[in-house]
Amino acid sequence: TELPAIEVFESARTNFRMRASFQIWREGAGLHYVMFNRGDSRTPHEVRTYPMGSPRLNELMGPLIEGLAASEELRDKLNDVRLLTTSTGDALVTVTYNRPIGG
Repeated sequence: TELPAIEVFESARTNFRMRASFQIWREGAGLHYVMFNRGDSRTPHEVRTYPMGSPRLNELMGPLIEGLAASEELRDKLNDVRLLTTSTGDALVTVTYNRPIGG
């Protein structure tokens, strides 16, 4: 049997990722989303916008970091943030801590 011809389709240039994971970098009372280049875990690169991420993911980034930064307890113990969005606009946000909060 002969296989059908291969077809190649170009992906969208932006808004194609439905999930993202960001480390959190602290500067005084401020917080920043950061990512690291593979093989270099010492040099953070601030992420202000994430063009590859879905529109919903980008909508959530600003209010989320502002809300976390506004709470000393949440801000000081924060480790990373993970966002998962759907094509229908739903979202799941996971905030992880490296120490217990509220105690």
